[in-house]
Amino acid sequence: MDKHEDEALAKMIEALGDGHFEQRIDGPEGSDAFVDMAGRLNQLAARLEATSESESEQLRRSEQSYREIFDSATDMIFIQDLETGAFLDVNAETVRATGYSVEEYRAMDVGEFSPPSSEYDMQKALSHIGLAAQGEPQMFEWAYVDKQGKVHPTEVHLKRAEINGQHCLLGITRDITERKEAEAERKLLEQKVLQAQRFESLGLLAGGVAHDFNNILMGVLGHSSLALSELPPHSPVRNRIRKIEVAANRAAELVSQMLAFTGREQLTLEPVDLSTTVEEIGQLLYAAASKKAQLTFDIDDSLPQVIGNPSSIRQVVMNLFTNASEALEGEAGTISLKTGIVEMSEEQLADTYIDWSRPAGRYCYVEVADNGCGMDSEILERIFDPFFTRKKLGRGLGLAATLGIVRSHQGAIDVVSVPGEGTTFRVLLPCSEGAGPTVRPAPEAAVGTSALRGCVLIVDDEEIVREAAKSYLETHGIEVLLASDGSECLSVYWRERERVSAILLDVSMPGMSGPETLRELRRAGAEVPVIMSSGYVERQVQGGEDSLKPQAFLGKPYSPEKLLAVLSEVLG
Repeated sequence: MDKHEDEALAKMIEALGDGHFEQRIDGPEGSDAFVDMAGRLNQLAARLEATSESESEQLRRSEQSYREIFDSATDMIFIQDLETGAFLDVNAETVRATGYSVEEYRAMDVGEFSPPSSEYDMQKALSHIGLAAQGEPQMFEWAYVDKQGKVHPTEVHLKRAEINGQHCLLGITRDITERKEAEAERKLLEQKVLQAQRFESLGLLAGGVAHDFNNILMGVLGHSSLALSELPPHSPVRNRIRKIEVAANRAAELVSQMLAFTGREQLTLEPVDLSTTVEEIGQLLYAAASKKAQLTFDIDDSLPQVIGNPSSIRQVVMNLFTNASEALEGEAGTISLKTGIVEMSEEQLADTYIDWSRPAGRYCYVEVADNGCGMDSEILERIFDPFFTRKKLGRGLGLAATLGIVRSHQGAIDVVSVPGEGTTFRVLLPCSEGAGPTVRPAPEAAVGTSALRGCVLIVDDEEIVREAAKSYLETHGIEVLLASDGSECLSVYWRERERVSAILLDVSMPGMSGPETLRELRRAGAEVPVIMSSGYVERQVQGGEDSLKPQAFLGKPYSPEKLLAVLSEVLG
């Protein structure tokens, strides 16, 4: 039936009233034409009724299909009023994900579902709605707060649409929490890798400078000591040389801090009671604290031991305490020291400085907290960089050395800081599994030089070091042979092996290194005592088989007394 027939039929039915056409004929049956018209009208009425029912059924089915599709979508879908942005409808996934019903949505606006921050204010939302209403599809990131108060990041697609003849806004929202978490994890990993690379580069630089600088200091301190021993007691030059020694020793301390930053400091490790170590320096901390600072201690006396160097651990606590005291900036405040034990997961350790590969397990900790000025994220990223400091006076090596010491103890540092509220440093050290103390190096002590006899082969690529050590030993009646590298050492030793009582062997040399030279000597059957020397790292020569370990280690710069003490120990 076409449109014109529908209109004609409707007018005729309206004119004739309700009921069948035949029932409205008065008198005889009427003309055949009129009866025929009545029949046609009845047919048209029946067809119209059938058509109306069919269209109604189609419309109902269409609406049912639309609703099924609308509610079966895995994304959240919402329909908004084109003018006001009010919610007209939401699908089942929106109800499930957010916890709010369709009726609740219709009574609320966008701002009530958005997190309370400037990033999600209503002006931004209305801007997106307005542009979409003008026909410019919008795609942007937003967030919603579910009925339990949890914030979910989302990606929103918003465009103008026509549904059932009504213009509206159609929005499709996808929860991107997992994607955001993956991005955050990837970003954190990238930051950790970059941070590790930066520290490794700085460590190599600091270690290389320290190694070379220690060789130079060997010459300065060595020849100063020899000059003092040769000068008359009342010589006016003695005072000047002593000042040279003082300056050189201060430089050596600076080099030691640089080595501490690299995590390659010369350390003797032993079982340490962390709480006892902190308590022992308590009085010193009181003396070093700001006059307006209030100190509090919370010490756990039941901690297991850690394997560490007591002196270095005390230096860590002192550095952190000094940092906390300076954070108070001369104002009244509180500094608290706490020790304890905590179970750390790999995920928790991944958020600490600097190595995220520490194994999960029990860690003893010492915590230093203050309520001072605090630090922002930009400063936090640099606090362990060597020579970075916010102080007017200072070298910026305190926290750098602290990090290096903790790294050398296989530990980690957790830092929490809020500008204007304070900072908390927590140093985590792995609990001891019952390992015993390591062998201590020979003590520096006065030695009876009359007992020292023989010939020492000094092997070092730095002439200034060779000459200083040679002068030390010859002054005390010890014969000296010299070699500038590993190959020359082997040649001189096998030529003069009947005379050589001990070898003083540098670790780092071009060509054949100290450990490689020692390996060649042992392979060839040489049993001569070897003292390994370096201005860098003792651990380079501690590993491996016992037969390939030196009899002693001598860190540069060393004094004549230290050299003689180690020789006395080695030669018996």
